[in-house]
Amino acid sequence: MPALSILRACLRDDRGTALIETAVVAPVLIVLAIGTFETSSMVARQSELQSAAEQAVEIALATAPDTQAELNAIKAKVEESTGLNDARVQIKFQYRCGAATTVSDVAPSCSEDALNTYFALAISDEYQPTWTNWGFGQSIEYAVNRTVQVS
Repeated sequence: MPALSILRACLRDDRGTALIETAVVAPVLIVLAIGTFETSSMVARQSELQSAAEQAVEIALATAPDTQAELNAIKAKVEESTGLNDARVQIKFQYRCGAATTVSDVAPSCSEDALNTYFALAISDEYQPTWTNWGFGQSIEYAVNRTVQVS
């Protein structure tokens, strides 16, 4: 019977329950906090890239670039505002004749009135969430593309 009395004493003793509850709940709360932080970082970066693209479009619409030097100035502004390198920001002219459905990177031979010029912007970036260091998931690839008619 002494074993039964020891068991009853252990069942009545509630010391240490807070430690056990913390051991169960704390990892879940930590994972939720990390997930919340990482998600907000991903959304913030996407918003930053979208804003940079919109800024480039506004500059292109205001200045109507027609030389490669003007495109390079816009590209430098995008790179500066996003912190991206030259390989991650691509800007080029594209052309379309009249009501044609395809665009070309080379100006086609069509009448001067019917030539439409476009400003094509492509921004790419990669985000490495913390949980990929623990073997879960993979990096996030961003791709922001804008095409705007400038003439």
